[in-house]
Amino acid sequence: MAAPKIVHYLRTCLYVTSPSPQVNLRTVFSKSIDKSSHVPNILYCPCVYVPHRAYGRKVKPKPPKITHFEYSGDLRTLPALDEDTLLYNFQGLEDEIKGDETLERLSSVGYASAKQLANHRQELVRDRIIELFGLDSELEQEIALLTLGIRQMIPYCIQYRTDKGNKIFLLKRIFRRRRLLTHLREIDHERFEWLLRELKIRYVIPRDREEHKGWKHDKRVATQDEAKALQRQKLQELKDKLEEEKKSFYEFKSKILAEIERDLEKYGLDRSFLDELQVVEKETEKPHKILTWDERVKLGMTGYIKDYYG
Repeated sequence: MAAPKIVHYLRTCLYVTSPSPQVNLRTVFSKSIDKSSHVPNILYCPCVYVPHRAYGRKVKPKPPKITHFEYSGDLRTLPALDEDTLLYNFQGLEDEIKGDETLERLSSVGYASAKQLANHRQELVRDRIIELFGLDSELEQEIALLTLGIRQMIPYCIQYRTDKGNKIFLLKRIFRRRRLLTHLREIDHERFEWLLRELKIRYVIPRDREEHKGWKHDKRVATQDEAKALQRQKLQELKDKLEEEKKSFYEFKSKILAEIERDLEKYGLDRSFLDELQVVEKETEKPHKILTWDERVKLGMTGYIKDYYG
């Protein structure tokens, strides 16, 4: 059972390695048997070259480069803080801290953690809004804090554009601030404009949301547009044809009128002669004759009655 398999393998080798018809199986057998080998009747098959096929992996495309967030409406970036500035929690203790270098460093912005810096900025913004709008300015404070967070996250999202989670969080903040600004605009337009000037924000009036109608509606509209285009094309063809017929008719009319003028001159007639021929007497409709029973029967049998129409 092993011999047919070997022969089939050799034929496959011949087909792959040598497409020439002069090379046969006997030649391969004679060249494949190594007579100097110590092990008798060992068949050494020729090496078959099978080209290696490389399977490429799917390369994940890079996300589109984010260069700006202009649609947020922010007209300025977040300013940098002076490293020697005291943190918000230590303000009012300048006399106790002054003179102690260690306390000055620990209470300064330069040695603060990210959480302490965020809290410092938020408290400063909140104090500024309360100073401008009063204690009953919860909506303005929320808008100002959202603006602070947006301006902190925009440089990060531009630098690390593969971080989709923070980008989505930033977009949610932008859209929430826009909704709050729209609400403030409806409540008090004067405070709305004042807040925009203070925060350096450009407000864009939101568009009405377009209704999603689906692919069926799009296909229906496309089909209707094609039908209208075909109608316009056919109407244009009919108009062109009508213009050609008008042109030929006017040419024919001019020829006939010229012949009539020549005939009138030939026979010495006046133009009024034609006008008299065109006078047609008006025919008045006459009422139908009222038939008797016998006349109706006769009309049904013969289809004719004398003086039926008067």
